[in-house]
Amino acid sequence: MTEERDEVLPPEMKEKLEKLRRNYIRKPDGKGGYVIEEAELLVWAEWFEDSFEDRLIKRTDFPDGSHLSTIFLGIDHNWGFDDPRPILWETMFFKKLDEPKMLDFFGSKREMTHDGIYEWRWHSEEDAAKAHAFISSRLVDDINADLSEYDPLEIKTR
Repeated sequence: MTEERDEVLPPEMKEKLEKLRRNYIRKPDGKGGYVIEEAELLVWAEWFEDSFEDRLIKRTDFPDGSHLSTIFLGIDHNWGFDDPRPILWETMFFKKLDEPKMLDFFGSKREMTHDGIYEWRWHSEEDAAKAHAFISSRLVDDINADLSEYDPLEIKTR
């Protein structure tokens, strides 16, 4: 079915669709890690399921229970934008809620204790690590800092 649909697409759309189907694996090497593209979906899925430690770049916990984490996503989050480089890293700030919220998650009740209020994505592990350090230092100074003013490109240059 997918192949039949792909046959009727214009070449530029086929190229973008193919890019969306790419999965990546991060291999730690003692100096960070290196990334390889993994064409076999089941190989990637098995790696992804068992690789949390390999995917976690940095986590910073704050005294109020909030935390900042930077991870390797494993899936390109650059959905056809002008810059052809894959976006494979993400930094998120999870603010500790004063009162937990109950969520209905597909019929299952779950308690939510944190709210992911800021998110940034990166083209490289180096940029992600630098940004994590910068954002973390900002939050140490003020856990309630308004981080919406920070543009990812601006953070990289600090």
